[in-house]
Amino acid sequence: MFPNQGGIFVRWRLSGLPSTLRAHALLLAVGTAMASLSSQAAVLLPGTRVVFDGSRSDVSLTLGNDGPAERVTAWVDEGDANQPPETSKAPFAVTPPVVRVEANSQRSMRIARLSTARLPIDRESMFWLNVRGIAEGAKTPAPGDSQMAVTIRSRIKLFYRPQGLAGDPAQAPAALRWRWQQGQSDSAATLVVENPTPWHVSLNALRGQGQDLVDQLQAGTIAPQSEARLQLRGISLSPGQALSLEGAWIDDQGTVHPLQVSAQAAH
Repeated sequence: MFPNQGGIFVRWRLSGLPSTLRAHALLLAVGTAMASLSSQAAVLLPGTRVVFDGSRSDVSLTLGNDGPAERVTAWVDEGDANQPPETSKAPFAVTPPVVRVEANSQRSMRIARLSTARLPIDRESMFWLNVRGIAEGAKTPAPGDSQMAVTIRSRIKLFYRPQGLAGDPAQAPAALRWRWQQGQSDSAATLVVENPTPWHVSLNALRGQGQDLVDQLQAGTIAPQSEARLQLRGISLSPGQALSLEGAWIDDQGTVHPLQVSAQAAH
């Protein structure tokens, strides 16, 4: 099972081994694969996100590979990291869907827009681009064979940005509205973050009253024209007291910027 967030995931396939040996083999596989990953990078994506301009029919994606040749499969999903590629209903197609990326080389793929008529035209929509690589020569083992295959999958956000959105997405973090509400007890509070803009705001850190809060955000993101509610535990805030918060947000290019805000008590 993959978590519903971005990152790099590793999957091992062990076959042809007695069950009593699989646990030992898996431990060995973990150590071997982690050592291998540290010395032989997987296929590399050009950034941490893709912004799809709604005025275009497709965008280009360049994959780099500074390790052995790999067979790469790519697809777009709607948010379920465990959904098989063939069942995805995301309105995008990656072409070609499977490519061979030679060792120490680059290869381009294209993300084509299909019908986006069902998507909102007044705000961004978020999807996920998946890129899965397996070393060239690895194959599904025949019955009775013993084989370990390591599959490396990267998953990054894809933002579809309709034409005609007014404003600058780089100003969206400053437009967020922050307030806090008293919880059901004196030692709990709810932080409410409202995003009135048409852009997604991605945070990679948010901290208040000594508590890390960013993990409470779905995919670390505050969706456009919506609000997020985050729980603060074991604190005591007085009516009218401001709640100081600090963190960081990520722009279209993947650059991280500091964030310092103050949440006022809700009235």
